[in-house]
Amino acid sequence: MAAPNTPAAHGATSTLERVRGNLMGGITAAVLSVPTCVGFGILALAPLGTEFIQHGVLAGLYAAVAGGIISALMGGRDNTVIYSPRGIVTFLISALVAQNLTGVAHAQAGIRDPNMLMALVFLMVFLASALQTLYGLLKFGVFAKYLPAPVLAGFQVAGSLLIFAAQVPVVLGLPADMGIAGLPGHFDAVQP
Repeated sequence: MAAPNTPAAHGATSTLERVRGNLMGGITAAVLSVPTCVGFGILALAPLGTEFIQHGVLAGLYAAVAGGIISALMGGRDNTVIYSPRGIVTFLISALVAQNLTGVAHAQAGIRDPNMLMALVFLMVFLASALQTLYGLLKFGVFAKYLPAPVLAGFQVAGSLLIFAAQVPVVLGLPADMGIAGLPGHFDAVQP
């Protein structure tokens, strides 16, 4: 048996500590990212109606698992980043779903099949990710350094404010489709 100060004993301890650290890091990342991903999945599909909540939960779980696997396969080794959907991207997907799918699919095309709507959402996200991958391969990320920090901060703050404004009627017990603009005329109906 190796003495405690020999390299062999130190290597075994180091490997055990690394495995323990990776395991704790994975558990911490799962505890933090899974609820966030589920919430974002629900938010992204909310414009389609309450019958799509279960699909949103499932999409969020898939995003949590697939994001981690894909980032590991693509070489993501940053110790401080948890790969999961972002709030602003979720809001953009939700806005696209609300404007394009619910308006066009329900009103004009008459599409009511949940599987068809989910296929259209998947196609939209797949095409967006294909474009993002293409931009990455073409090294378009180098142009990000030319974006001023206030522009990026304003983009994030605007997305946060829009998400907050969409949730105010729900928190106050009012119909979600009323919007924050209709709040002043309905103070008597507020039920927090």
